[in-house]
Amino acid sequence: MRNYLIVVEGAHDIALLEKLLRLNGINEKVNNENELPEVWRHTIPSRYPFNTDRLDRITPIPSFVKNSQISVAIKNANSDTEIVGVLKQTLSLMEIRELDQISGIMLICDADNLCADDKRCKLLDSIGETQDFNLDEKTMLLDVQIKKIPLYTFIFPDNSNKGNLENLLLESAAVEYPELLNLATSYVDNASAFCRELKKEPKAKKAKVGCIANAMKPGKANQVSIADDDWVSERTLIECSMLRRLNMTVNEMISK
Repeated sequence: MRNYLIVVEGAHDIALLEKLLRLNGINEKVNNENELPEVWRHTIPSRYPFNTDRLDRITPIPSFVKNSQISVAIKNANSDTEIVGVLKQTLSLMEIRELDQISGIMLICDADNLCADDKRCKLLDSIGETQDFNLDEKTMLLDVQIKKIPLYTFIFPDNSNKGNLENLLLESAAVEYPELLNLATSYVDNASAFCRELKKEPKAKKAKVGCIANAMKPGKANQVSIADDDWVSERTLIECSMLRRLNMTVNEMISK
């Protein structure tokens, strides 16, 4: 079995990736520890609180999906600045025999106000600040103890431009939910007269996604809509360039 570790910036990223992997045939969500591939056993904390005495609300337990040939663990770093630290912490929990079974690692975060290449450089530079890893940026091989693991990155929205996950979601909404997108845009534009935060483009994009998601899943978190509805679908994979680029990067990793 080929095993892959993905570290992401937030919970919405996990929902998106799980849906994308499902469309690629990696469609079994692992909710029972007895069904978990052995390689990931040590990524599950054995005590609570997870981090010294802090009563953290966000669980460090990865999300797991698999099929007969591939397993994927997706870890939420809860911040782009924590991605490398979470990667380091996750790999440090694993035994050498488990590390030897990892076929690839992917790091995913938002570009925000940087272009994707600048954000990627910033992310990779932070790997170089650790004593535990040695990354060869020419080959993109991460040297972890006795194992050299291929490292992949994807920077939202499209691995090239400024922006974030919401750009990708709004592009998908324009395909699958054009009427709701128009209503959400009108609402957010009008509401910006009363809420100054909505005059900021990143906040406005998040609000539009939230309006659409809440219309389809009233009272539930955005990630529930991303997981259950058609933001990621056969149609959006064909018609949305940002999602296609993410799918290409994911497939580049899981095909090796």
